[in-house]
Amino acid sequence: MREPDQDRTTALLSRWLHEEATRHQPDRDRIWSRVETAMRPPEPRPARRHRRAWSVTATATATAAIAAVTSLTVADRADVLPSLPLAGRGTTGASAPPSRAAAPGRQQTREPTTAPTRPTPGPKVTVQASLSPSNSRYWAENRLTLHVHRPLKSLQVTIQVARTGTLAPAGAWSSLPASDHRPQTRTTRTAVIYHWTLHAGRTLRPGTYTFAAQYTPGPGHRPAADTYTVTTPTPITGHF
Repeated sequence: MREPDQDRTTALLSRWLHEEATRHQPDRDRIWSRVETAMRPPEPRPARRHRRAWSVTATATATAAIAAVTSLTVADRADVLPSLPLAGRGTTGASAPPSRAAAPGRQQTREPTTAPTRPTPGPKVTVQASLSPSNSRYWAENRLTLHVHRPLKSLQVTIQVARTGTLAPAGAWSSLPASDHRPQTRTTRTAVIYHWTLHAGRTLRPGTYTFAAQYTPGPGHRPAADTYTVTTPTPITGHF
């Protein structure tokens, strides 16, 4: 059995150690400085001449880091040092929340992408109808001016002049080359029809072209009753 003096000495020593641990305030700056120094990569040195010295330095650095972390662990277990942030000295605030992973079996949706819209091409042909400034009670002319914006493989132009009284055809002309088209004029009971057709295999290049229907107007003729049709092959119709 232990003697009373030895037991009393042991008790006093235990209480003294406990009081010292309670009063102990670890130097956090110094501890973190040692940790940061230990984690800093060593300066590059020649491998052959100082390989042994570098090994010793690395071992000492690792030992210092382990000692520093052990000091922090002991202080934390003694409930003396508050919890320190793992990011390093001077770091405050709560850590960023962990990123949320997609739930198993749940497919992530993406915003639908829309293909860029192409500009709508303009019309192949624009048509302008007019009357000759020389029109009189004895002679008249209806004109069509075609503004071709793209090459045409097919073209048909028709001018229909309404018949009233003694109205009769008096000629027709076009600015198209004679070898590229076929003109035709025919008369019905209600109208005089002027027709131009582009020959198959010919291409009408972009430009401005004129088609004219001439006639001798009869009493009561109104040009507003005359019509036209331009087929490219899409038909364009209108009145004079």
